[in-house]
Parts: sequence; structure tokens; C-alpha cells
Amino acid sequence: SIPELATGISSIQLLNQPDIAAGDVFGSNLFNLLIIGVLDVIWRNEPILRNVGDSNIIAIATFGIIVFVLGIQAIFLHDQWSVLNTFLVSPIAITIFIVFLISLFVVHRISSTSAENTSTTPTSIKSPIYKTYLTYLISASVIIVTAIFLSFAAEKIAHVLDWETSFVGTQFVAFSTSLPELASSIAAVRLGVPKLAIAGLLGSNLFNMGFVMFIDEIAYTNGSFWGAIDETHIFTATTAILMTGIVIAAMAIKSNRKILRYFSAESILLISAYTLTSILIFLFSKN
Repeated sequence: SIPELATGISSIQLLNQPDIAAGDVFGSNLFNLLIIGVLDVIWRNEPILRNVGDSNIIAIATFGIIVFVLGIQAIFLHDQWSVLNTFLVSPIAITIFIVFLISLFVVHRISSTSAENTSTTPTSIKSPIYKTYLTYLISASVIIVTAIFLSFAAEKIAHVLDWETSFVGTQFVAFSTSLPELASSIAAVRLGVPKLAIAGLLGSNLFNMGFVMFIDEIAYTNGSFWGAIDETHIFTATTAILMTGIVIAAMAIKSNRKILRYFSAESILLISAYTLTSILIFLFSKN
């Protein structure tokens, strides 16, 4: 989620475009859920969500829905109650951040309990750990620098094509910043660990809403961040709730077959929901 964080801060601080920051987060959430549908197509044996629905991942998805709902309330209430725009940091944003911290604790407790009940053999790391840290820092630095250029490019696209910045953030910027999730998820599936991919995608959504949006709120100093963004994001967040619900339902039902050769019912629903939402957002956001 470093791309979303860096893009959000640069969009706000350098361009004063909070809608690009918000659109990036909400759009990335949708794209991450779309990736689950794509992974289902790649996973040929059975529906990919059939055997990944343990209590840990379901908890991540459930908390994701909670922060989506709170995000919708934040946009709506800041639009209706001007008094909320006088706070340095929105009370609802603080609530979202607290829910995020609670989710970390709950998921950690569930993971710890599962680990205690599972016998594992420790894996030794051949490479010196400092090389791993160095690789991470270099990669993160490159992402941060490119994210800044991405913010400027997004603003230019919106200006040249006369599109709303909310749409550009939700579609173009979100697609770009979600490429790490796409690459790592496909890699996890190819390694035969779909649970890692699904947990990463759902966890990224939770992190985007609970942490990245909170930092965006702090970075925006021209009033209330939630009061400055477009109400179109309510529609995007609502779709994210629906798509997350589809994922939870699929994990609970545990269907063992696909309707078509490559597509399960949930993958068709996820891909259709994303496509329809993208079309509607474009139509609603045209100047």
C-alpha cells in the first residue's frame, strides 16, 4: 500500500487534489476485489475461494466492510453537518483508525491461536537479513518517487480530457497503484498458496481505509479532507461492500465447481460489478 500512501500525500500536499487521493484509495479497493475474480479464472482446479475461508481471512473481510461503511458515513455526514469540517482531524476518521487498530489485534490473536494449533518447522534464511532490508528500502524509495510523478500525470490527464479528478483517481491512478497487489497475488497463486493472495488483497483494502486515508486526512490542511472529496466515492465504497460480501459468501458456501469452464459464480459477479461501476462512475463524473 506504499503507492496509495505516497500518491495520496503528494496529491494533497503538492497539487491540492484530495479527490485524486480519495479516488486512488477507493478505486484500489475495487481493483483489489476485481483481482480476486481474475485469480479465480487463473485457478483452474476449483473456485479459488473454496478453501481459503478460515476465520482469519473472514475477520479481515468483515472489518473491511465495517471501515467501508464508516467511510460512507464520513463523506455523507461531513457534507450534511458543516460543524464536522471545523475539526483538525475528523472524529469519524479517528473512529476508522481505531477500528483498524482493533482489527490488527483481532487478526493477530486469531493468527496466534491458529499457529499454536499447527505444528510447523522453522525455515532458515540463507541470505543476510540486511540485504533484505536494503532491497525493501530501495524498492520503497522508487515507488515513492514514481508515485509523486503519477499524481502530476493524473492531474494533467483530468485537465486535458476534461474529466473529474475523482474519476481519474478511481480508475487510472488506482489501477497503477494496485499493480503490486496484482503481481504479488498472481505470484502467490502460481506458488500454490491462494490463501496468501486473498489475505493480501483483503488486508490491503483494510490498510488503505484504516491507515492511508487517516494519513491523507492529516496531510490535508485546507479544511476537512472528508468534506472536500466528491460524493461519487460513496457509490464506489458501496460497491466495495457488495463485492466484499460476495467474497465472504463464496468462502462460506464453499462451492466445488465452476459454472463455466474458467468462471465461478463469484468471479462473474466480481468482474461484472467492477465493470458496471467503472462505467457508471465515468458517466456520473463527466463535466
